[in-house]
Amino acid sequence: LPGGPYDLWGAGDTARFVKDLVGAFAATASLPKMLNREAILETLLQGCEAGDFVLRVTRADKSQRTFWRTRPDETAIQDPTLEVVLPDAALLTDIELGTLAPNVLPELWNKQQVDWPDLINYFSGKHLVSIDKGGWSEDILIPPADEDALKTAVGDAVKKGLVWLLNGTVSLLEEEVPAGFLNEHAQLLPPPAAIPASSLVPDQLSAAWSGDATSADHIRGALSANFGKPFPWVTVRKSLEQGFSLGLFERTLDSGPWPCDLGGAPAVRLRVAKGCVEDIHVAGDYDTVKVAKTELQAHEIVDLADVVDELIEATVGHDLRLTLTVELNRDGGPSAEAILRVDEVFAKVKAGWALH
Repeated sequence: LPGGPYDLWGAGDTARFVKDLVGAFAATASLPKMLNREAILETLLQGCEAGDFVLRVTRADKSQRTFWRTRPDETAIQDPTLEVVLPDAALLTDIELGTLAPNVLPELWNKQQVDWPDLINYFSGKHLVSIDKGGWSEDILIPPADEDALKTAVGDAVKKGLVWLLNGTVSLLEEEVPAGFLNEHAQLLPPPAAIPASSLVPDQLSAAWSGDATSADHIRGALSANFGKPFPWVTVRKSLEQGFSLGLFERTLDSGPWPCDLGGAPAVRLRVAKGCVEDIHVAGDYDTVKVAKTELQAHEIVDLADVVDELIEATVGHDLRLTLTVELNRDGGPSAEAILRVDEVFAKVKAGWALH
């Protein structure tokens, strides 16, 4: 870089072709002879990844592609127009979305959230950050970024689930950011932690429930009230999916379709599943009861029977209980003949076991 020991930059230079910097050690008598050109190239690539400078490719149509705090792909590395550009002379047209995740860029996430104006200022070309160089620190300029590039990177980071976007009552995570939502009111936050399905039951989230019934929208509303911010729908949806798969909840007959987007959440009616054990007693830091519920196909029941001996061996000293629920369904109701035949099969396993 300028000011370094090799004097590779002329006065006023703000960019140099990578091929020239790599070739200089072979062509200039005053420089150390480096037979391994790949080692020089690797140094430049590492400097780009560290954020010391920007690498830039100029396309045939004069548009530019930039790399900063990321490693260029092989196509860019082989491009003869690849340049090293000093931070104060660069303009980022591409931003690696991973760099916007919490605690990646230095000093960007000094607060619990990043307001859109703060992000614009960070990439204004005037923002310096202090970098620890191992025993000493150096102020590094953050290169300026094109605002459209910032919007694209933020939108991609939200869709990827790396950051959570709030703007008023709009809460977005793992979904597209509509045009116009990245403005002076937008805020970026770390994605909320996953919500265990067991924390959604009436005893834990009473504000969402009326008796043993609620809706997906009421669940989200209660979580939002507890959190103090509109909760992202994807986090609620994943928690409810877990609750359905564990048999904690079931949809009512008048429920809307599931899964659904946020617009369909008010129509998704649910209730505590019959026979669901809601209370899990806690002793110290560990649950005294662990329950695994799932729905098994007929062939998986056979597989389970094959490993029962392993289950018994793995749970020596514990109280192991296996509870099986069998449902028989058909439009208009199961036939009397089918019920009788199933009960006959059940009787071969356990006396008194029958469909009700």
